[in-house]
Amino acid sequence: MKPASIERLAQTADKLKVYFGNDTPIEQITADAAKDWRASMLADGLAEATARLHSRNAKSIFTDAVERELIDRNPFGKLKSAAIAADREHYITMDDSAKIIEACPNLQWRTLFGLMRFAGL
Repeated sequence: MKPASIERLAQTADKLKVYFGNDTPIEQITADAAKDWRASMLADGLAEATARLHSRNAKSIFTDAVERELIDRNPFGKLKSAAIAADREHYITMDDSAKIIEACPNLQWRTLFGLMRFAGL
């Protein structure tokens, strides 16, 4: 695994430990408890995209535990975890584009914006 992947899994493991405690045996974590863990992340202010990332990581961690025969089933298996776009993304309309082009200080900036917005570069 790449270092960034290991770091993200470690962050998810930390969230699991904080919520469930260090002493909770993994076989005692139920599907309902997994749903409550996910809901608690949202209640704490995490974005839906981030909650899904941690849910995806928890699925991976517990899938590994199933494969190692430490538990019979994955309590995180049915959590929503498909990647979604973050809320911070915003579509720039044609009207917005025209205003931005008008605000550009020179031809070079207008060309750069045009290439980004209309050519996807």
